Amino acid sequence: MTVRRRVRIFLALLALGSPAWKGTAAVSNETKEASALSRVVAQIDQGTSPSTQDIVAAKSSPSAIATVVGGMDQRSPRAREVALGVLADLGAPLVVLEKGWSPEPSPVVEDPVVVRELVARLRDAERDVRTRACSILVERVTDGLVADHSAQILAALEKQPATDEAAKLLGKTGTASAMRLLRTVPALRDAAPEETRSALARLGDREAESALVEAFLHQEDPRARSRLAHALGYVKTVRAVLTLARELRTPQVYAWNQTARCSMRVHVIEGLHRAFPSERIFWPPALGPSGDAYYEAVETWVTKYLGVTWSTPRPPYLYMEDAPGK
Repeated sequence: MTVRRRVRIFLALLALGSPAWKGTAAVSNETKEASALSRVVAQIDQGTSPSTQDIVAAKSSPSAIATVVGGMDQRSPRAREVALGVLADLGAPLVVLEKGWSPEPSPVVEDPVVVRELVARLRDAERDVRTRACSILVERVTDGLVADHSAQILAALEKQPATDEAAKLLGKTGTASAMRLLRTVPALRDAAPEETRSALARLGDREAESALVEAFLHQEDPRARSRLAHALGYVKTVRAVLTLARELRTPQVYAWNQTARCSMRVHVIEGLHRAFPSERIFWPPALGPSGDAYYEAVETWVTKYLGVTWSTPRPPYLYMEDAPGK
């Protein structure tokens, strides 16, 4: 058989997907996944955050989540804290944020095994570990998955109230028991009064909700107003969401770094992202937008799904300018 004919046959087998070739490719991929997972675990154990590239590669391994969860109790507090961040990324679907970019974890954690481990870590003896778990549950886990574990969350935070963002997580459970804890347990109620007010508003306290809305509408300091925008997004009531949506054409601009300017609309959209974490239109752009099409797309979604329109023209385009010298 001539060399040319051998090559033709080989190429034909590749095109058909020969079993031998597929087996070789599968072994190669498994080796890469195992190597990436080993690097991820090694960095966790050292208390350093692995690269996104390694986390994405390790994510393809069926045993990735179980491997990270399995060694949790033997790790140092710092390693446990890092491991929770890795687990959040392993439990989030991969998305391509910009055309031509490599996939990376989305902002939303969906894996139930990861969520169970996050909830379990609310009982950790170390405050930093509890706080890391609590923060991920507040910022990255959907309301439905949090609600599925509401009883365990309530019990854990009643036992360990000295946990940053505990009030916000209680608010996400949506339960009357959470409101009772926030009103009767001083260590939860008084640790972060603004977060407690937001949590109570989310749980249905109309007085707290009105106070937040009025504070946002009348606040002149841009940094304080941006925090209130985030709080309204977290509160996620109809009134809170509509208050944000109606401010999508606010002309407010401020200097965020020396003379570099930022539009308050950026923070309004960040608030809407907290209200609708799975809606990609509100995710922070991987690359800063370059024109008004960005705001137009957000407004189109808001009009379509929330019914909000505006009587004023859209302000001149501004997102967030780079700091001087960059």
